Amino acid sequence: MLPVLAFLAALMEPSSAEGGRAMAIGRAKVGGQGFSVLARSAKQCLALCNLQPACDSANYDVQTKKCRVFTRCSPTSLLHKSKHHIHYTKRPMISEEGYTYHAESDSCLKLLEKVTDFAEADATCKGQNGRLVSLTDPGINEEAAALLRRSQAQFAWIGLIDYRQEGNPLHSSGLRVSDTKYFPADEQGSRNDPRRNCWALSDTGAWAEHSCKNRTQFSICQIVSYRR
Repeated sequence: MLPVLAFLAALMEPSSAEGGRAMAIGRAKVGGQGFSVLARSAKQCLALCNLQPACDSANYDVQTKKCRVFTRCSPTSLLHKSKHHIHYTKRPMISEEGYTYHAESDSCLKLLEKVTDFAEADATCKGQNGRLVSLTDPGINEEAAALLRRSQAQFAWIGLIDYRQEGNPLHSSGLRVSDTKYFPADEQGSRNDPRRNCWALSDTGAWAEHSCKNRTQFSICQIVSYRR
């Protein structure tokens, strides 16, 4: 049997989704936290999901006419391929517990309470269908800092590096800080040191540049909707 993430990844075409609306990604029965309602058609099931602010995905059974609506940022799992089921989703499948919703960025965030270097943190987030969080404005920056404070941790890796352009780091979203005009760097933590190319968020909301091999902090993952 093809692994869950590989199967869904092969079916997903993020560029076809617009405005954060759910789209069909394939024929599969998917399970997870949510509720079921009757729907006359797959189209009605999709419309129901798109009308529910807290709906991230929906699974329609063409035989029983049941529409399973999955709650936002909650984990779902592929039960099996099925020609009798159509799965719709607004963002990549979330496979782990603990993600919380941030409305301003329409994304799901999670603090990974495991000490890693930058490369491992980056790989872990990608393995969960996400990325290290892209902090492009004060709103999401404060939300991420609040996650740190609640865990009583001081630093966490974020999706920000400056290997190639010292002083103008690149976000995991593809934007540079010069694009967003938002760069709350700590004066002591930003030294334009070529030995320090990976960035971390502090519990105060400031950013600090660390060695990418530093293994003294947590990390924050982000799963965005297809429109982001």
